Amino acid sequence: MSNGVQARRLPAKRHVLERIALWQLGCVFAIVACIWFCEICDFQALFFGSEPSDINWQSAGMMSVMVLGFGLAAVAPVHIYHRRNFSKSVTICSYCRRVQVKPESWDQIEMFFANETHATYSHGVCPDCCDKVMSAYRSGRKDAGAREPLPTEVLVS
Repeated sequence: MSNGVQARRLPAKRHVLERIALWQLGCVFAIVACIWFCEICDFQALFFGSEPSDINWQSAGMMSVMVLGFGLAAVAPVHIYHRRNFSKSVTICSYCRRVQVKPESWDQIEMFFANETHATYSHGVCPDCCDKVMSAYRSGRKDAGAREPLPTEVLVS
């Protein structure tokens, strides 16, 4: 049996993650540029009054490699984690609204958010549903606020 139609995720989240990663890598490269700029301009002699020294290419190169290594070690795991979590598709049952966690395992949506994401889950009522439920309640309907089944057109198309 098919799990249903898998919706495509909007690419907006991916672009946000790519921009964050680019900013982080840009900052790492800016630090490397500062290392080389300080080494070439000899800021220690200019600002702190120490003896002028020749450019130490090995020291600047070693510090650059270390900064790039630490920067990559800091940026990569976070970027990979967020990219994996934001790019995964979630199947939700059209009838009971449970979420497919594994091929044969379905959990309530509250449990899915608690176990699979770092997001908190809160129930709320949108203004349209609030108006509909309150008008039904005021008119004396006993089932005011009960969840209505999804329209057939939504399930078929």
